[in-house]
Amino acid sequence: GAYIYLLVIFGKASVSSDSPRQPIAQSETMKEISIYTQDKKGLNIAIILYSIILLIHQHEYNKVIESYNGFSKYINRYLKEEKHERSITFIKILVYASKMKYSSNTSIIHKIQEYQQRLISSKNQYDRNNHDLEIIPYGDLWSIIEEHLQSKSWYQNEN
Repeated sequence: GAYIYLLVIFGKASVSSDSPRQPIAQSETMKEISIYTQDKKGLNIAIILYSIILLIHQHEYNKVIESYNGFSKYINRYLKEEKHERSITFIKILVYASKMKYSSNTSIIHKIQEYQQRLISSKNQYDRNNHDLEIIPYGDLWSIIEEHLQSKSWYQNEN
């Protein structure tokens, strides 16, 4: 339900009033996913991404940047394997995009473009033993987020 909630708040999905399941409120979503945060290699990646994306939607770019220290420790400890490369790359794209709020220098823009290219060139290989599942493919998710960011005067990534 958490990623459906993201699609709803970004305006990419809607739930009809006669739908048996209404969108989950943010507080309910956070309760729902807090159960999985102890799973260091499983759904925790999806939870970290959900948290970052939610912060971006709420314009809390400084919190994205501040929390990256914790994420980078997590990445170095639990996501060393090559199969996690797409998730690591996507997290870096989101962090660098948030940094543009405070500094739009060309090195940040180049980093985002470099990571976008890595994401495009790497394949999303589904493996049922790989918990690095892209609930929404990262390329599609980035398009949604970038569309949101492009409405901000400070965001200036030109692909």
